[in-house]
Amino acid sequence: TSDLPYDFQKIPLRANAAHSSSELVWLYNGEIIARTKPGETYYLQMTKGEHQLMVIDQHGSSDKIVYTVH
Repeated sequence: TSDLPYDFQKIPLRANAAHSSSELVWLYNGEIIARTKPGETYYLQMTKGEHQLMVIDQHGSSDKIVYTVH
């Protein structure tokens, strides 16, 4: 665990696309939080609780995880 306040704790999000996608859409708990290019990093602010994170490319390919921050 970290002694840093949550305001200073961020999760780097980065994904590559199998297809020639020019944009990736990031959803956090079902809401769009970012649009990035493949390989580009977005920093997500951590918050306590259970969360779902999903990334979708322009061809509809996606991946998701569910995680908990204590």
